[in-house]
Amino acid sequence: MSGCSVTRMLPKGPVVSDGGRQSTWAEPEASGASYTGDARLDAPVLPFMVFGVTYDLDIVLVSRHPTWEMHEYARIQTPEGSLWIAKDTRASDGNQLLVADLDRIHQWMPEIPLARKSHPLDVTGQTEGDQLDLEITYDNHDDQPVEVHYRGPAPRTETRRRNGSTMGHSRHQVLAVLDLPHRDFGREASIRIGGQSYGLERLLWIKPMRMALTQTQGGIAEGTYRQHDLSADAFQTTHAMPDGPEATQTWTRQRDGDSLVVRQHSELRTLAYRFRLIEGGARELVEAWVTPWNDDEPLFRVTFAPALPDLSRPFEGDYRSRYVMDIGGQRNHAVGTIEVRREGATSVLEIRGDAPWWIADRWATTSIDLSDEAHADVETRVRPCD
Repeated sequence: MSGCSVTRMLPKGPVVSDGGRQSTWAEPEASGASYTGDARLDAPVLPFMVFGVTYDLDIVLVSRHPTWEMHEYARIQTPEGSLWIAKDTRASDGNQLLVADLDRIHQWMPEIPLARKSHPLDVTGQTEGDQLDLEITYDNHDDQPVEVHYRGPAPRTETRRRNGSTMGHSRHQVLAVLDLPHRDFGREASIRIGGQSYGLERLLWIKPMRMALTQTQGGIAEGTYRQHDLSADAFQTTHAMPDGPEATQTWTRQRDGDSLVVRQHSELRTLAYRFRLIEGGARELVEAWVTPWNDDEPLFRVTFAPALPDLSRPFEGDYRSRYVMDIGGQRNHAVGTIEVRREGATSVLEIRGDAPWWIADRWATTSIDLSDEAHADVETRVRPCD
């Protein structure tokens, strides 16, 4: 890997100052949209899915396998204890594929658009304390047995800059930001796939790409779902999963002063969207966030200025909003622009990143079809810019 590539992979700092944030996102104004009709649904339409998850231990290897590239073994704390997941990255397209030992795996955080495989994932050895000595075994999405050994210090070294790079992966799946508070390189690591050993890529041809991290990931996800009302206080989204059965989530909505907040709760996290209520009854999206099960503070938040138009209503004109993303308690890790327009019965959002580069190297398009007044069909697609 070239020195330029290494530099691009290093963590950065905030991409906008707190002063710049205050001037743009302090309290977003209304969209100024010119509405031409009433809302088609009782609930406000969700224009995309946000996601967020924290790994208290994350082992990352970059192999020289011709088909697979990055291999990530992450531990998530749940109310029932630790859960390990494996994410293997295809070299051809940068897509990540998930393996975990979970029943009904497609119902597990369906807002994250990864292809999933339910399979035993065995992690044994020393996983606590200052030193790690792990053995990991599972079958990947190509049904190849994978055997991993990792040895080295637990992630204790604080990173000077915490705005972590995605290293170019998931460019067809998410607009993601990372908080990377701790990182240490491993002393030994090996990976066997399909019975064959593969070496690890090196930084500047010297240091093997093997490391242990703690990190939080969040952002806006690709996905397709149908939204329909259930009652005056609830609605439902039905998600088309990449490689399995549909997944259904039920949302509640609650008035909070001059805002309407909708929430979807699971045992691991709560997704929330806040809409400002404006004159005429429109609901305009101001912010969305993800709160973990074991903390009251959001682990991910995205804020829009001005607010996004009420996408459950027909409107005239084109509108432009700026967004800022916060992750893991760190502010201003990404900024970008959303352009909104109407095409017949469909609303279209173009979501582009400005900084850092791993947000700016991809873009997303959301289309919201309201041709059937009983539901809204929402599709978000993430694509590389090149």
